[in-house]
Amino acid sequence: MAKTRAKGTVNRYLALLRHLYNRAIKKGYKGTNPVSAVELFKEQNHRIEWIDLEDEQKLFQQIPEPYKSFCQIARYTGCRRSELLSARWDQVDREAGILVLPTSKNGEPRIIQLSSLVRRVLERLPRRIDDLRIFPHCGNVTHRFPEWVKAAGLSGAITLHTLRHSFASRLVMAGVDLLTVQEIGGWKGLTMVRRYAHLAPTHRREAVEALARGERMQRSGASSGTDSQADEL
Repeated sequence: MAKTRAKGTVNRYLALLRHLYNRAIKKGYKGTNPVSAVELFKEQNHRIEWIDLEDEQKLFQQIPEPYKSFCQIARYTGCRRSELLSARWDQVDREAGILVLPTSKNGEPRIIQLSSLVRRVLERLPRRIDDLRIFPHCGNVTHRFPEWVKAAGLSGAITLHTLRHSFASRLVMAGVDLLTVQEIGGWKGLTMVRRYAHLAPTHRREAVEALARGERMQRSGASSGTDSQADEL
């Protein structure tokens, strides 16, 4: 598999096999786990797929409702699939413009800021009397996503999770600092968020130039002070 598939993909298969053998052993299988001695590959899959505005429009044109609304909210909030599938109407605070998720992937409450675009999407969605979930019919969105990508003529590397990557990528390119991206995106640490840092080279240059300007101003002030003292003497 390693000749044709990414190292991370091979590791996922190995991990699954190892898990299945361990479960079989716990249930009475008398053999040993043949995968336990197989070393995993060192993964270097750091490429992040994100979608630009033109391709995003092509993609959304192929997605029917209510999946389109689901994907739009995923794209403009950075919410994970599991978070949106479990989100309920009673968790939406319209006045504050937030969605409060009691438990996120990290096991902690998470507050989602709802932009005006997201609020408009929510307003057009129908509500069910017998189900408080916002998206009760989108459980198979991951399985259907590849057909929409193909219909839009886009790369098969684009997945539903690409929308979350696009959310973070656009924030970084807009000049939002990584700590803020981490906070509003619900990442527990900066390790993942740092993978987006390369998208903002201009802002890094501006940061170091600001430092240089500050030092030049200090030197200029020191020089002016010395000249004033010499004049007074």
